[in-house]
Amino acid sequence: MTRYTPYGCIHALIHCRSTMSKATVKVLAAGVATLLLVLLLYSSGPQQQDGNTQQIFTQQQQSGIKMSFQQEPPQQRPQQDTNTRKLFYAETTGSKVALWTHDLVAWRQNTTLCDRPVVDTPSVLRTPAGPVAMSVYDPTKDIWVSRKIIRTGDFDGNKRQLVFSILERSPDVNFIDVGCNIGVYTLTMAKMGRQVLCIDALYLNVEHVCSSVVQNNFQNSITIVMNALSNSKGSVQLGVDSKNYGGTFVDEDAGEIKRRKGGTVTGDHYTSITSVIMDDLLQLPVIQNFKKSFIKMDIEGFEWKALERAELLFKTLDVQGVFMEWIFHTGKESGVKITDFMIRHNLYPHAQLTPTTYKPLDVSQRGKWNFMDILWLKK
Repeated sequence: MTRYTPYGCIHALIHCRSTMSKATVKVLAAGVATLLLVLLLYSSGPQQQDGNTQQIFTQQQQSGIKMSFQQEPPQQRPQQDTNTRKLFYAETTGSKVALWTHDLVAWRQNTTLCDRPVVDTPSVLRTPAGPVAMSVYDPTKDIWVSRKIIRTGDFDGNKRQLVFSILERSPDVNFIDVGCNIGVYTLTMAKMGRQVLCIDALYLNVEHVCSSVVQNNFQNSITIVMNALSNSKGSVQLGVDSKNYGGTFVDEDAGEIKRRKGGTVTGDHYTSITSVIMDDLLQLPVIQNFKKSFIKMDIEGFEWKALERAELLFKTLDVQGVFMEWIFHTGKESGVKITDFMIRHNLYPHAQLTPTTYKPLDVSQRGKWNFMDILWLKK
């Protein structure tokens, strides 16, 4: 049986048009055009994306990570882009993820948001204690954290190594991650066997952390809190940092934060969320696991507002150290206030030198240190 390619059909159509009626030529031309369109759509499908997903999936299988691969009904996840997108579901083999939210009356356990967590984009994060499975964002939508993890398996590697090395010297110190984003530090410290309290305001980040918790069977190690931290209780709006979910910020007195971020701030908001004070964390049922703690703080310039109502927390817990993003506080009054707060609690400033070393800073220069991060340690 003779077979014709689309191009052969066109050739035949050109050479035979003199023996055909105009109506026949039109019908044949329409058929060829339709065939070409179908072939074009077929050839431009997402083969490369599927190949990348399969490669990561293979890496996770080699790491002993169990996942199920299913077709998702569109009504279950309305935020997804397409009704036919194939998604990984993290396979729950242990207990439920512990997710808490304060509703301005009391702490409530959320049993629905992380009930069946979806692995948005599967990846693997390298940590000093070994690799962990991680659910990250589409790298075109999160160009800093997720893209780098997908490409290199790493984000904030030197900084995580520093915190890891400090905790390694104190086996009884657990970890509080204020502004945990999608869980880079949280997963690292859980992998080393520590209890972790992961706090984030953006529900999209929380969903990703839930997925990673289940994939690694960290349900007994990681507790998640979904609230904003501030100097007052209420409802706040979360501002959007374009293509950077980690840059999400509380849009309240945020003029300086927006100025520093510049054109990446869109003016939109993800959602509103309840804000609580840090002292409220003392009422969490799991807080007894964090009597001796190390805290990481990265909440996009809101660090002082959170610390302003944290006096009781720092007096009650034995806080061994704080690793804090500093870029929003250099030369600002907030930098002076943070320094005074820390010194009141016997925590003194240091700057990182290498992945495992640091140097003390001159306290008299409080607020003027030009570093991305400051490490506060007890004397």
